[in-house]
Amino acid sequence: MARKLIVVMVNSDPKNPEELGTPLVQAAVAAAMDYEVEVICAGTAGRLLQKGFAENLRVKAGAEKSVYDFIREAHAEGVRFYACPSNLELFDIEAKDLIPECHGLLGAAALIARIMEEDCRVLSY
Repeated sequence: MARKLIVVMVNSDPKNPEELGTPLVQAAVAAAMDYEVEVICAGTAGRLLQKGFAENLRVKAGAEKSVYDFIREAHAEGVRFYACPSNLELFDIEAKDLIPECHGLLGAAALIARIMEEDCRVLSY
């Protein structure tokens, strides 16, 4: 049985913040169940790991909790967040501009290798 979950957030568009809660909550729940969990933010979802960005998003209008709060809660459960290196160039940011919960950069080749070579499950959003 796989003990690792990789959540790929690539089609979760911050312009539609109601899409962002589910993958983050599921990652946190899996980590609380003692699974090793990695969340890869790529495409437009890559903006979530930029300092100051997710703090201004709410899954539901008027909600007190920000998307960044969801990220921090998942991180507190042990979820590791990774940014796609291509996103840095796409959004004109540098690694120093990423939130402290971001564990590092994970490119396409490294992601494919993890998925193909490790005993894991993948959820894609």
